Amino acid sequence: MKYKKLINQFKIELAQENNKTFLDKWYIKNIRSEIDFIFDLIKKIKNVKNKKILAIILSRTIRSCRATTHSDLATLKEPQVTSYYC
Repeated sequence: MKYKKLINQFKIELAQENNKTFLDKWYIKNIRSEIDFIFDLIKKIKNVKNKKILAIILSRTIRSCRATTHSDLATLKEPQVTSYYC
């Protein structure tokens, strides 16, 4: 299956070490690392207006990166870390 090949090729960790926090449950490790990286860059921006705008853009992007189906983005039933029909 192409999906599993890509997971292995890019060393994506789908299984979480724990699900104690919201971030642990709904964002796989690779996504959380990317979110942290971008957020750290945003924090360094001196212009407050630009910083706020980029924080809003990041928050909307983060919402779309949750480990769930597109139809469950607002309801968050169970994490979805495998391929699915959309």
